[in-house]
Amino acid sequence: MLKLKKWLLSLLAMAVIAVPVMAGTNDAKTANGNTANAASAEASPAAPSPILTSTTVDANVSTSSPDPDPAPQASAAPMGAPPPVPPPAVVPAVAPTRVLPVDPPRRDGLVPAFKAGAVRVTPYGFIKSTAAHDSSAPNGDDFPFIGLFTASATGNQTTGPTKDPEFHIKARASRFGANFEWPDVSPKLTFTCRVEADFEGNFSVVDNRNVSTLRSNAFQLRLAWVRMDYAASENSDFYFEGGQDWTLFGSSALPNLLETTFLGAFYGNVYERSPQMMVGWVQKLGGSLKISPTFAIMMPTSAQTEKSATTAFGATNALNGFEAQLGQGERQGADADRPEYEGRLAIQWQLDKAPGVAPAQLIWSGFRSRRTSIVTSADYATALLP
Repeated sequence: MLKLKKWLLSLLAMAVIAVPVMAGTNDAKTANGNTANAASAEASPAAPSPILTSTTVDANVSTSSPDPDPAPQASAAPMGAPPPVPPPAVVPAVAPTRVLPVDPPRRDGLVPAFKAGAVRVTPYGFIKSTAAHDSSAPNGDDFPFIGLFTASATGNQTTGPTKDPEFHIKARASRFGANFEWPDVSPKLTFTCRVEADFEGNFSVVDNRNVSTLRSNAFQLRLAWVRMDYAASENSDFYFEGGQDWTLFGSSALPNLLETTFLGAFYGNVYERSPQMMVGWVQKLGGSLKISPTFAIMMPTSAQTEKSATTAFGATNALNGFEAQLGQGERQGADADRPEYEGRLAIQWQLDKAPGVAPAQLIWSGFRSRRTSIVTSADYATALLP
């Protein structure tokens, strides 16, 4: 019996000694696991970890999660990398006509490509190469002139599917511009600006470019305006614009065409860009309904030069009636000694509420202008007079 008691006491002593040893072994394993987690966290500093880790481990304290085998976590993007851009949910349809921009510019809404001091600047543009073949191009134009004919210098008209065909390759439709926004101390004022130009102007005529004249197109102004918007309330915006912009009459519904040169002029499109001073008002009436009346005074220019009226001249005036009337079209409006008045009323609402659908618009526009032509009676095309 005495030996049995001694044997049991020996087993109890061994158990008491083994318990802290085993506990220390398990804590060492936990510390090793925590150290590995800490090293992994340093390798991927942006990756979130659900496990509270520590490199300082007490022999009898566990700092691990209650879950001994947590699920692996997906690594996040490295620090500094831009967030991924989600793909568009809806691809907007191409509208047959360009939507008139009725909404006023939002203050600080221009996302700048760079800044010039405090001015935000966003350049834009495109480089366009076009190949064109016209079965009848008596004027030598490098854009489609469908179904029209003009008079030649001798008074003979040329037209038809086999007369004067031409082939052109051009890059002068390339266009460059920039949008600007100026900061203002008043929270109700927004100043914006646009400058735009292309190479669809005149050709150079100089000795060093006699052969390459058609490839030396002039860089000429299209748009150059500054606009000031005053937000009178959340639903009312008043604005003033000065510079060169699209006219109110004829330019409010431009078509979307592949050929941008001449943009379908003479085929129902009567657009123009002109120096002007414009005032307007944008009023939100509830929901998507907006109304925008606009009024402008413009440079009263005219395109009529009678250069195609050769049938009205004799042999002595075979230069298309242009030699003695240089600048007549440009001067006719100015010689009238009054500006051209133009007005427009635009109503916009979202007729189709499906995503990516352009709003519906109703537009009325009109103008009043006068021309005065000052030329000698001997040089004027009298056959054109009533």
